[in-house]
Amino acid sequence: MLEEITGMFLSLFSLFVNATTRVSLGRHQPGVYDDRWQPYINEEYENFHTSEQLSSVLVNGRRTDYTRLDGTSSGRRSYWESIRRSLWTTLTITCAMFVPTAFIMAFLYIDLNTTDLCLEWQYHNNTLPFSVKRLRLIGDNVGVMITNLWFPLTMVVLFGWKEFKLRFLSTFYVGFIFGETIVIYYLFLLVFGVYDTHMYYRYPANVMFFSGIICCSILMLRNIRASDSTLSYSNCKILALISTEIVVSSVLALTYKYAIVPFFNGIKQESCKFLVAVMVPGLTIIPAVICKHIALRRSSEVVDPGRSFVLVYFIRGGVILLYRTMQADLKSIWLFIGLSLFSGFLNFLEKATYRIRMKLWTYFISLLNRTACCRRLNELPQDTPHYRRLKADIEIQDMLFEYSTLVLSQGYFVLYFVESFKLSVWSFLYESLTRVVIGIGIDFFFNCLSNFVEIHYYNIPVGRVWTKYWKRHMLANFIIVIVIVSYFSSVLLSVFQARETGTINRQHIVRNCTFFQSDWLAL
Repeated sequence: MLEEITGMFLSLFSLFVNATTRVSLGRHQPGVYDDRWQPYINEEYENFHTSEQLSSVLVNGRRTDYTRLDGTSSGRRSYWESIRRSLWTTLTITCAMFVPTAFIMAFLYIDLNTTDLCLEWQYHNNTLPFSVKRLRLIGDNVGVMITNLWFPLTMVVLFGWKEFKLRFLSTFYVGFIFGETIVIYYLFLLVFGVYDTHMYYRYPANVMFFSGIICCSILMLRNIRASDSTLSYSNCKILALISTEIVVSSVLALTYKYAIVPFFNGIKQESCKFLVAVMVPGLTIIPAVICKHIALRRSSEVVDPGRSFVLVYFIRGGVILLYRTMQADLKSIWLFIGLSLFSGFLNFLEKATYRIRMKLWTYFISLLNRTACCRRLNELPQDTPHYRRLKADIEIQDMLFEYSTLVLSQGYFVLYFVESFKLSVWSFLYESLTRVVIGIGIDFFFNCLSNFVEIHYYNIPVGRVWTKYWKRHMLANFIIVIVIVSYFSSVLLSVFQARETGTINRQHIVRNCTFFQSDWLAL
């Protein structure tokens, strides 16, 4: 319901900005495709009606294309066919994550042996050898370059490689220049002996990162204007379209890094940690709704609807990984299972209660229409082809995030303890594998239910979109997960570090950092 409330406030704001009456849910716009783009997949089941018959099908004055989002069907379809499609889609998405997750785990292992090398040794106020600092700087610089190339890599997925190379390749050079500037800055810190000593030395790098985003956004604006002078969007709308999600995600990342994670680490009781982990995903609801509103209502002249999910999807990626890391930090296996069940059931409940929420929302809007200030307030359309396609793309990305972050969080858990302490890897590996199997099983079950509801009742084309555009989705997910690991690695490791520090009777012996030094020199 919070999504609908946020949408209402956006609609209210538009009343003061634009005097044009809003399009209501009861008045479907006659043009289902933008003339700029080729027809795109927006239904799981093809219509039984022809185009001529479909144009005349109305239900209470509302156009319906085989299945409306309120659950009323204009045709019949087999439950078994929907079950088959939901099972096959969920299974293929689950299996598809094995290879990229293995690459990400290898990247995480390298990151822990460079950027976060000797983290626990340093925490106990031990001096780091210069060779270790040098390795950490190398790893840190690689992460800096990946993070600063986040914007152009996102634009590659948003516009496609051919169009990006033709029109927006200059943003890659801008991101590279700002990344190199930060690398040089870190080199000077190492030379003067202050590298990685105080947090405030990181602030100039954060300022340069945001400056790079601003420069890339302005460059994108100029290139978009130069290539199409007939756009009806203002410069502010275009800037908001291409930069809102990245700026909001960056602000959320800083909030997680400097506020949420330290607060979570300071909590000692498992039950309180459980509650904090449950509430953390709620921070992204309003930003995600705003970005979704922009993607649906303010992007059709610039972005292909089949790629508009890029304007929304990675806001949830970081918080899902943080949620999974907090979940992995829980020592009780039952609390771990409880968080998995809570997440899966809440996701399914959102899909299953959509019709009820829409009816309540329609009634609420009708009450507001009786007031003097909200007479022109109408519901934003939710049954458009663009909405169905965006919904399918986001659902695919959410499933990819859930599986990859589940494995990745357990990878953080195992690698941190193995690389920081003298202990046997098998006990931690067995515990983590058990949790991974349980978590994937729970997620698979609820994802199957959710996909069935969306495919059968709402005709959301989750299966068809995944079958045709799985490479695009895998690339988009891989890019953002690598960026998250590059930026969040030390922050997420601090969750397990606080867990070990909070133990009264320490059972593990910290590895001597000179061992790492000798190992690397031997290589």
